[in-house]
Amino acid sequence: MSNWSAENVPVLDIIELALCHRRFNCSAAQKYIGYSPVVSLEEGVALTAKSTQLARESSFSSYSDTDEESKVHKLLGGGKVAEILLWRNEQRTFTCFLLLVFIHYWFFLSGRSFLSSLAQLLLMIAAALWGYSILPPTM
Repeated sequence: MSNWSAENVPVLDIIELALCHRRFNCSAAQKYIGYSPVVSLEEGVALTAKSTQLARESSFSSYSDTDEESKVHKLLGGGKVAEILLWRNEQRTFTCFLLLVFIHYWFFLSGRSFLSSLAQLLLMIAAALWGYSILPPTM
């Protein structure tokens, strides 16, 4: 069993893995289970190109300018969560994304136990609130 963790992998290996080209071959599936693609590669590329052209020409790109809510917006409840998940306010969405990345790192990738991570986070919040409390009301 390998003992893989993020600390054991050099950064250059991660970058190389992210930048490498991947080509998938379905010949084994064709040979052993009789797989045949529903759409040929050429037809798939043509359909994809056609759909992206339709998306550019349609009202999807200018949808955010209208007042009508989308079905997805309604299904998500139509509130702040929907606005964030649908990237309607990009600054707020990016801030939430960075916050989630920070929380993920803080609790899961830092190598500390959950309780020690929680204790350090609460200590930082308490210190920040104390610092805020000693600021003058007007600057």
